[in-house]
Amino acid sequence: MDQAVVVFLEKLRLTKVYEMNSLSFTTVRPGRKWFKVQLVKIVFFVLGRALQSASRFDPVIQEELKEWPDNLSIMYKVQPFGPDMMICKENGQLRKRLSSEEEATIIIYLKNIEYSFLLMTTQKGTVQAFLESAAYLKGDVPIAMSLIRILDRVQFYLFPRIIAKRVIKRLPSISLTSRYLGRLRLYFLGIPFGI
Repeated sequence: MDQAVVVFLEKLRLTKVYEMNSLSFTTVRPGRKWFKVQLVKIVFFVLGRALQSASRFDPVIQEELKEWPDNLSIMYKVQPFGPDMMICKENGQLRKRLSSEEEATIIIYLKNIEYSFLLMTTQKGTVQAFLESAAYLKGDVPIAMSLIRILDRVQFYLFPRIIAKRVIKRLPSISLTSRYLGRLRLYFLGIPFGI
């Protein structure tokens, strides 16, 4: 090295850079996105309760559920360490349960908390998530397609038509009175009490 460069480095005390080894570095863990994680947990709670409630009063959802085997459990899981939600079919209705990856028959993995946040805040739709490989499925595909049809109906109950158009590929045919009565039932009985 040129003598002037060595003198300059000594003055700046940068010569220690060459003396460092792998033991002198510390591992940095990425920070968690607290707000996004909490929002996804809240949406999972609301969605689970809405699915549970809508399976009691919507005849189309009840017809879809007749095709499912008994004691079927479906789990949504955010990768790698994100929140999760599990719903099970019991006695012809859906029930929200505590999550257990070992017990789940079908698991829908969501790529990361960033994409899950977009999905839960209706910036992306369910079908779009699968098309963009941000969600992937482990389990039975026909039942997962049936679940998407059920989710479309539940989201149509939950959201106003303007928001539902952005999220749902094809809006289900629900009469105006049924939609508003179902919405009221979900908002005042289903989500708070699970009825």
